[in-house]
Amino acid sequence: MGVKNSGQETLDACCGILSNQRRQYLCAHLLQSGEDVYSLDELVERVLERERGQDSAPQLEKHRQRTSIELHHRHLPKLADTGLIDYDARTHTVRCQESLIRDDIPELLKQKITTIEEYLDNQD
Repeated sequence: MGVKNSGQETLDACCGILSNQRRQYLCAHLLQSGEDVYSLDELVERVLERERGQDSAPQLEKHRQRTSIELHHRHLPKLADTGLIDYDARTHTVRCQESLIRDDIPELLKQKITTIEEYLDNQD
């Protein structure tokens, strides 16, 4: 896998990535859209589409700004650290490693579930 760890660290990194709802939204969008390059603004809009509530225009703009800051400083760097994306913080562009998201994350989750099931079976 392109994730920069191996073994148990890889599984932990995968679970850490998917433990946050916004990173789940990002991975789902990257996988479903099929594009190679994304702007930060585009990804902010996709996250907001998923989270959209009854915000008024001023509240929506504040939500957009907070979301942009959070993606830029927290979520995109975390995804980049694992190798799932390349994030250029200077230009605010994201390049997706689609095969990693499509193939490797589901496989790692299956391994994690198997490990948990084996652990639970041994507890009886």
